[in-house]
Amino acid sequence: MKNRLRSARMMSAYHLDRTFTAAELDLQELRNAEFERCAFRSCSWSGADLSKARFSDCTFEACDLSNTKIVGTAFRTVHFKE
Repeated sequence: MKNRLRSARMMSAYHLDRTFTAAELDLQELRNAEFERCAFRSCSWSGADLSKARFSDCTFEACDLSNTKIVGTAFRTVHFKE
């Protein structure tokens, strides 16, 4: 089942210890969102706005991050896997 996350719920939100599988995050505005110890599997981030978002201790596995805006975005202890 694909997850469609709404930008209103994600923007300026704090997410801890969550797993997102096959989530469609493309074209979403996730500015200022914070993700800690989260896993993203087969998620589409294409064209998403991640400006000033923060990712700590996260894993991205088989995710599409093409054309994603990452101005001021922080990636700390983040792992990317194919």
